[in-house]
Amino acid sequence: MSADPVWSNRAHVSEGSARARILLIYAGGTLGMRRTQLNNPASPLINVACADLAEQLLSEGFGREESIYWELRGLQDQHGREVPPLDSSQVGPPHWIWMALMLERYYAEFDGFVILHGTDTLAYTAGGRRPLEIGKASLYH
Repeated sequence: MSADPVWSNRAHVSEGSARARILLIYAGGTLGMRRTQLNNPASPLINVACADLAEQLLSEGFGREESIYWELRGLQDQHGREVPPLDSSQVGPPHWIWMALMLERYYAEFDGFVILHGTDTLAYTAGGRRPLEIGKASLYH
């Protein structure tokens, strides 16, 4: 594993006893967005950092009941450096290559992958995965 920050539910589900090990790749999008002014429903939305999304997943017990171990990592560029979460309208070919590289980089460590992504270009991302058939479960959300 690289030295970049990793968030996981290791405190609640150990890798050894888990039914499955899943890598969540956070590229940005609606799932990770929050209001800039919490009490104002009309305030603009912004993408939150991986740490904030991980905190939410942990507080909701994501994967605990199902005994699924997960790790959350931000999308990484071709050098393995985390990039800031993107608005999905900004996602294009370079990002798709980075997603493929991450699947390759972490292939041996996980049973499946979930790419957390906004909806504007999700169809293109999911459609482009066909050449990337990896023999493991992969979900684009």
